[in-house]
Amino acid sequence: LFQSSLHRDRKLDVVMEGGKSVENTIMEKILQLFYTDPLFALSEDLTVAVRQTGKNTALALRMEIRTLLNGLCSLLKDSSKDVPRLAASALLELHRPEFIKLWSPENPLAGFKEISAHNNLRFAKMLMDTKDYNEQVMLMTLRLLLSVLHRQLEFMNALKDQVADDAPASKVFRDLGAQALNKLEASLLVLLCNESTDICSEAAACFGLLCDQVDLQGERTTQG
Repeated sequence: LFQSSLHRDRKLDVVMEGGKSVENTIMEKILQLFYTDPLFALSEDLTVAVRQTGKNTALALRMEIRTLLNGLCSLLKDSSKDVPRLAASALLELHRPEFIKLWSPENPLAGFKEISAHNNLRFAKMLMDTKDYNEQVMLMTLRLLLSVLHRQLEFMNALKDQVADDAPASKVFRDLGAQALNKLEASLLVLLCNESTDICSEAAACFGLLCDQVDLQGERTTQG
């Protein structure tokens, strides 16, 4: 449902009374639903995963969650007035610790590491994208990232006895986690030099939480 609505077809972008398009109105309703009932979004992904893989749903479910979060991130730069705000609210709600556990019910910590790495890579790309730079959009993105990192840390603290000892299942996941950390660190360090004091302040706060996550995991990454 969400993925099909996400792919915008401008041929169907019919303007309704009040200036909103049919497509935007549908998108806003879906995002409102995901915010008020995150379990609906997660159960929809589980249904798709079961349909695709039968009993072996773990990998397919994680892929569906990744697609969902990636889709919500892509809407943060939507040109409409309300879609970015609603997408940010839905994305943050899905990062509540009780919902993060449902990203990968059979192994919540491993699923979290994989999916959050992909999500952090997406945030890093958004922060480094200076095309059509807009300070308000950048501030919104940083403030959302700050809240997301807070909730990621809450989840990790809840499982802190497992976090430091738990290692990704393969070199692929270790490399993915290191890549995500390095890219997000780099994007935040660049923003610390921004001429806007608000952006510098938010970037510094995000960097601090990222360091807290690294300390909790006992992980250190190397450049290169």
